[in-house]
Amino acid sequence: MMTKSAHQPVVAVIAEIIMTVREFFFVVLFLFFGHTRSMTSRLIVIVGLILLAILFGVLRWWFFTYDVTPHEITLKKGVFIRKYVHMPFERIQTITRTQPFYFQPFDFYRVSIETSGKKDDRLVFSALRLTQIEVIEQYRQQSQTKTTESKEVPKADHVYHIQTSELVVFALTSLGSLGIFGALATVISELSMHMPQDLVAKFDHWFSGQTFAGYIMILAVILIVSLVIAFARIYNRYYHFTLTRFGVHLAITQGLLTKKEIQLRLSRIQAVHYEQSLLRRWVNLATINVLLASSGREDKEKQDKTTIIPVVSSSKTYHVLSDFLPSYRLITPKKTIGIDHAMF
Repeated sequence: MMTKSAHQPVVAVIAEIIMTVREFFFVVLFLFFGHTRSMTSRLIVIVGLILLAILFGVLRWWFFTYDVTPHEITLKKGVFIRKYVHMPFERIQTITRTQPFYFQPFDFYRVSIETSGKKDDRLVFSALRLTQIEVIEQYRQQSQTKTTESKEVPKADHVYHIQTSELVVFALTSLGSLGIFGALATVISELSMHMPQDLVAKFDHWFSGQTFAGYIMILAVILIVSLVIAFARIYNRYYHFTLTRFGVHLAITQGLLTKKEIQLRLSRIQAVHYEQSLLRRWVNLATINVLLASSGREDKEKQDKTTIIPVVSSSKTYHVLSDFLPSYRLITPKKTIGIDHAMF
């Protein structure tokens, strides 16, 4: 049983500090590469921002308290602006556990609890112990279990494991490398504007002295780095992806360096969304997402989606989904008729 008005574990301070550092990251870059600052003043600014991040991390942890009862979670947070949230367990839609690599030795998790797809209807705990998470999940199941449902420990009805070969092809066909390529080019361009002029002059002299083959080689290196980063991101995200159905609930586990677990109720699923880029259409791979209750946003074209099967052969989508969404009448989407030379 959890104590009243409890703080998060002290290790949550680490997560709060990291979050603050991320918020100040571009400010640090701008101040560090400023032309009018000496190295000593730059280091003083960086040390000051680090100390400020530590202070804000401690304050955020101290002013974050919560109560857990069998019926609801009450949360109080905010350093300057206090916020009070009451979330009944019967309204909880999804519970997501995320375990960054720096939490894995201590068995702590970052927990996100949502009642809808809206950002304002979400509670985020920077760090909770596994026993604390299990209490929350137990109260949620008790609140959402109908009297006609069995209260025995549920057994797995169906389990789906991602295939390593399909995941590798899925990662290699990611178009995210193009975005990373552009981001790298932008970062290099921005850094050159804040670096010392003598260093920039040396680089310009070296770059202008390259041959055509040299430019192709530089471009190829940047492209390869982009592909490697895109591949690593996807492989890390969906490593050992497992989808399990326990009665009317779905459980998702995934991740290599950052482990993630998601629990959601089948009744919250409003629509099934198939996604297939041009490259993945050529290799007959598709991604299956679901839209949860209240996840649609009228003011934005983009909708929040939950991936339940990141990669599966296009011909197996119906067979796989029928095991996990038995109450849904599913059909296999047909490809639109395309023009070969237009596709190319």
